[in-house]
Amino acid sequence: MPEKFLNSKFIFSSLAILLIAGYGFLLFYKLGSHPIVDWDEGIYAQVARQSFENHTIADLYYYGAISPQNPTGLWFEKPPLMIWLIEFSYLIFGVTEFAARFWSAFFALGIVILSYYFAVRLFKSRVVGLMTLATFYLAHFFITQSWYLKFDIPVTFFILLSFFGFERARNNKKFFLLFWTAVGLGVLTKSVIGLLPLPIIAIYALIRKDSGFLKEHYFYYGALLCLAIILPWHLIETFRYGTNFWKTYFGYHILERYAKPLEAHSGSFWYYALQMKDNLILAGLSVVGLANFLWRAVSDKNNERGHLLIAIQVIFIFLFFSVAGTKLAGYMSVIYPFLIIMVAKTIYDIFFLSKNNLFRVIGLSTISLLFIVSAFIFNASKINDNGYFSHYYYENKAFMQFALQNYPNLNILVYHRDLPALIFYADKRVYIWSPATKISPGALIFISPEQPPYSDAKLIAKGQTASLYLVTVQ
Repeated sequence: MPEKFLNSKFIFSSLAILLIAGYGFLLFYKLGSHPIVDWDEGIYAQVARQSFENHTIADLYYYGAISPQNPTGLWFEKPPLMIWLIEFSYLIFGVTEFAARFWSAFFALGIVILSYYFAVRLFKSRVVGLMTLATFYLAHFFITQSWYLKFDIPVTFFILLSFFGFERARNNKKFFLLFWTAVGLGVLTKSVIGLLPLPIIAIYALIRKDSGFLKEHYFYYGALLCLAIILPWHLIETFRYGTNFWKTYFGYHILERYAKPLEAHSGSFWYYALQMKDNLILAGLSVVGLANFLWRAVSDKNNERGHLLIAIQVIFIFLFFSVAGTKLAGYMSVIYPFLIIMVAKTIYDIFFLSKNNLFRVIGLSTISLLFIVSAFIFNASKINDNGYFSHYYYENKAFMQFALQNYPNLNILVYHRDLPALIFYADKRVYIWSPATKISPGALIFISPEQPPYSDAKLIAKGQTASLYLVTVQ
């Protein structure tokens, strides 16, 4: 029976489909049930909404970017691919939380599926592929990141796809077109982060002394295709806005963000390593896995390139983000498919030290089941934890719905509250109160946890985190 199990393509395919379907359930279940949150999700959802409603494809705008220096609210923070995709989901599903987050969950599931095929391809083992699918259930942080509208998960998909294309190109040179297409789409998703495969491939080629791909015509055809994907939007923005575009898009959001901490997002070199303390099992397995892969890459008696490639991917991505000045937890999402393949292959190696097939089947099945159970427990605890999707965000949505229903034409002034989620639900400019705030005289809505500094302030709605007041500005 164990031998039949280990050699049955039907059983492996059925298990793979079940594991993928289960993960898809975790990603999409109640995806639109909680409100839009600050910061990135609220910004991206609203930029896509304004583009969708105003039919501005190339030029992106954001109410929160309006200032004396930028009166129209032009938004140069990110390339447009994800914004375009969100517009499409708005067209299909309506302007909802589910539509805004759809592509994050979609690409996350794509990463899981592609990681399976990548692992099978690298290590020529369907067992490693299944363990890769099972190990994704242990990556609770990856699941959480997939519940929100961020660009880290989509760019991770294109980075993984580029490596898959590069690996397939060893046998079919036309796959270099896929490699470069994925790089181009990665750049159009999250700028230079989409270029990460290039230095990793270069390091890998230098270590293995394998640069034969540079002689292949399809490699350069693919590079031209990549430029055809990247250049048009960048050239349009350059011709229209010149240095203003590049100062914001590249100077601030890439160079400065990498060189120093911005917007209070700082941390030591070990910032991302210390984050792993929230999942000590995955952290421990990752350390063991890296040691295993480095040892196998060095010994490499069978010329197995997979161990070296995965080890370089994990180490390079970790170092790249760890030395950056600005640190955000989501940035490290890029490492997860490679980290998970590494852990899955290491678990496989441990159990395949035994020659007993029954022990292998029972051991790997038990480990997989424990990983799956942990994911569903984690998922249930987060969904049912009212503190996690806090009252703050539910009240943001309720406040804006109340204000728009009862006072649709009034300006909204906010004190001690972040703006992006409020702007999304208001679908108009929202002002932060300060003594220097300049706003047109007249009645307005004031959202504050404290009594507003206006003598005529009238309480119109009360929440747990703030209240709404009707005030008059002279």
